[in-house]
Amino acid sequence: MRRNEMKLKITTAAAIALTILYMLGIFGRQALPLFAETDHINPASISVTDGDTIRIADERIRIMGMDTPEKGHLAKCTYERELAKQASARLRQIIDQGNIEIERDGTDRYRRTLARVYSDGRDVAGIMIAEGLARPYEGGRREGWCATAPFTRH
Repeated sequence: MRRNEMKLKITTAAAIALTILYMLGIFGRQALPLFAETDHINPASISVTDGDTIRIADERIRIMGMDTPEKGHLAKCTYERELAKQASARLRQIIDQGNIEIERDGTDRYRRTLARVYSDGRDVAGIMIAEGLARPYEGGRREGWCATAPFTRH
């Protein structure tokens, strides 16, 4: 009987260890957040990648709750490219003007941190959406931007 008890203890310990490793993202899958982590960040340490992505040192952060137009060669039309420039510039202004809080919540398939970002307690995604520079987005397929362009030239 003692041998079976020992096997059960080893199996249980292995299952617990594998669960912890999975939750931490060791196996290359999306890590499950153990808890939401909030940090107060100095705006000067934040660089803006595009309208919905920022970087702090080596950490890329995808701002949750919004989608902004693609910039550069990823844009499908001139309208999208121009709106992307405006969204990036406005995000920079919002970050520079406020006390920034970042509430991390896991990672996406590109290994970016997913996070809610707040400026002086206001949700950055909400600000960008209200100003027409972003759309609400909670994952899944995204709409294109060119169909809503005031002109249709590409």
